Amino acid sequence: MATSSTKKKATFVLDASLLAAAQGFVQGGAIKSMNALMEQALSEFLAKLQAHEMQQALVAASTDPLFLADINEVLRDFDVGDQEHWEPET
Repeated sequence: MATSSTKKKATFVLDASLLAAAQGFVQGGAIKSMNALMEQALSEFLAKLQAHEMQQALVAASTDPLFLADINEVLRDFDVGDQEHWEPET
């Protein structure tokens, strides 16, 4: 859900069957209002889009030579410290 308490009015054109289905859930008490439904649906959809963007960035980073070199450098920097605190696998 949105973290800001500031609300702004917006108007959308929706497919009639989509609107009717949404209104049915509101009238049936499954959700408080059309505004609440739209805000929740949009928040969830945007979260999925952001997660997808993050996944794409991680995939891109996995083939980025500079990123991989940085990861290897960090692993080397902590190699000795890690060996002091962890038992090697047998």
